[in-house]
Amino acid sequence: MKRATGNAFRSDYGFLSPNFSVDSEGNITAASINTNDTSSGIVDFAITDINPTDPLNIGSFWVDGYEISYPSLTLERGRRYTIGLTFSLKSFYLRRPSDALYSQGLIHSDGSTGEAALGKKSGSLSITVPVTYTDSTIRYTDVAGESFGVFNIVDPAGQFGSLDVTSATQSLDALTGALTVAGGVGIVGNLNVAGSITTSELLLNGVGIAKLESATNLELSAGNKIVLKINSVLLGSIDSTGLSIPINNATIDDTPIGAISPSTAAFTSGTLESVSATDTSSITNKKYVDSTATALAIAFGI
Repeated sequence: MKRATGNAFRSDYGFLSPNFSVDSEGNITAASINTNDTSSGIVDFAITDINPTDPLNIGSFWVDGYEISYPSLTLERGRRYTIGLTFSLKSFYLRRPSDALYSQGLIHSDGSTGEAALGKKSGSLSITVPVTYTDSTIRYTDVAGESFGVFNIVDPAGQFGSLDVTSATQSLDALTGALTVAGGVGIVGNLNVAGSITTSELLLNGVGIAKLESATNLELSAGNKIVLKINSVLLGSIDSTGLSIPINNATIDDTPIGAISPSTAAFTSGTLESVSATDTSSITNKKYVDSTATALAIAFGI
C-alpha cells in the first residue's frame, strides 16, 4: 500500500484539534484520513470481479478483506471514500434503490465525473454521498444490475437525520434523564413536551411572537415569585402576598378601574382590604367617613 504524501506537515511540539492530534513523537490519532488524490493507490475499498481464491472464477464482485462476494459495506454521508477498481470482464456501476444510476459526488481517477465516472474497469472512483441523500442504500453492480452488493448509507457520528431515545429515565435535574446535553440546545422548529419543563433560565427567541401554548391547562410555578419584565423594565411580580403589577384600564362589571383619573363605579360585589382616610394606597368608603365625622363632631362639640 502506498503512503499518503503531500505538503509537509511540521509540528515541533505536537498538534491538537478535534478528532485529530499529533504528539511530540509524531504519533497521529485521527477519526479518519482521506486523500483528494484519486490516483495515489490509497483506497477504502478494493473491488474486483476475480475470485481471490479461484482466479478462473470471474463474474462476482469481491471486496478486499471480505470472504464473501457482494458484501454489505457502509458509507457515511458527507465523507469522501475511494474505491479501487480491478476488473477483468465486468465494469463497475452504482444504482439507487429505484434502479436509476447513482451519480452524485463521483470522480474517477481519469477525471470523469457523475454518470461518466461509472462503467469503469480500472483506476479508482471517489464517492462523497451528500448529507441530503435520503435513501438508505446504494447498490454496487455491473451494467446488467442483476447481481449486486449494497452500500448502507448512514449519518456520520454526531449528525442524525432523526433520533429516537427509548430510555424512560425521568429527569430530576439538569444532569439526569434519558438524554443530557452539557451545553445549550438550539431548536429551529416547535418543541412539544408531554411532561414538565424545569429550568433555571428559559430563553424564547422566535420570528413574530414567541409563545407557550398548552392544549389543556398551563401552570406557571415558582419557588419564590414570578417576575414580569418588558424590555428589561420591571413591571412587577406575583408572590405569596399577591400581585404587585399596576392594573391600568381594567374593568369589573364593565366599570373602569385603575385609570389615571378617578371614576365612579357600582360593583356587584367586592372586598375592601384596607380602609383609611390618610393612607393614599388605601380606599375610603362612606361608612368610614360618616363615622369619623360623627366622632370628631362629638369630640369638638360641633
